[in-house]
Amino acid sequence: MGGHYEKRGDVEEWVWDELPGPAETAQSSEPVPEEEPETGTGPYEGRTVVQLKALAKEREIEGYSTMTKAELVEELRG
Repeated sequence: MGGHYEKRGDVEEWVWDELPGPAETAQSSEPVPEEEPETGTGPYEGRTVVQLKALAKEREIEGYSTMTKAELVEELRG
């Protein structure tokens, strides 16, 4: 199973040549691990809300899940 890059608009995206069918994917008995969101690097303002919430969770900040981006930045700096 391979793929190639295809130009779509201004961006080149990876496109799989062949996607596995349902029978091929059903044979896998290994559970797919749930990926943790990355917290990013650089200034807080340049990060996404998802990244800021993941960082706040790591730092055990209470109420982070309902905070706005500005509130998250303030709490993370505070």
